[in-house]
Amino acid sequence: MSANPATAPVRVLEWVRYPTGVWNLPRSLAHGLAAVVPGVEVWCPETRAEAEALLPQADVVLGFIVRPENLGAAKRLRWIHSTAASATHVLFPALVESDVTVTNARGLHADAMVEHALAVMLGYVRQLHVARDAQLARRWEQERMAATGFGSLAGATLGIVGLGAIGSALAQRARALGMRVLAVRRRPAAAPAVAHEEWPVARLPELLAQSDFVV
Repeated sequence: MSANPATAPVRVLEWVRYPTGVWNLPRSLAHGLAAVVPGVEVWCPETRAEAEALLPQADVVLGFIVRPENLGAAKRLRWIHSTAASATHVLFPALVESDVTVTNARGLHADAMVEHALAVMLGYVRQLHVARDAQLARRWEQERMAATGFGSLAGATLGIVGLGAIGSALAQRARALGMRVLAVRRRPAAAPAVAHEEWPVARLPELLAQSDFVV
């Protein structure tokens, strides 16, 4: 979004403040938006009280400051962007009924989530958790691990519950490793291109019964 230089700048209020800080947007990147997008002014308040005070002047909110009790004060607000894949925790009835546009970050986390899921599955079939614990205890567990048996993702069945951006990316990569992929979703595709089969949610018990792994 850019503003006409002859008019007031578009004012973006950034408020992503998770206690651990792991999901927070670095201030340098937030402030850098103004340098690359003409006509945009970015605010990154330090406290919720400061964010609340700035909200009535904001055109755009990046994050999670808007709530039912302060929406009425946001007279200039036109757009809220959630940095999460979902927008459900941002929405509430009055906001849904308003003219404010709400967007989310759907697909942003797909690669990270998919690689993590595959890493866990690979670690399990290759017994990396057993090898790790044995190494820490200075034990040689080769015979016990061989007796238990090493598995393989190739030929295994992966069940995916929900086939959005993350599920679709996982299905694609799992098939490349030779896995059979089943998926349940609210609106199954007539000719699935990502999973081997797409089923309605009512067939979830069947998917669970057939799957070696479920994501």
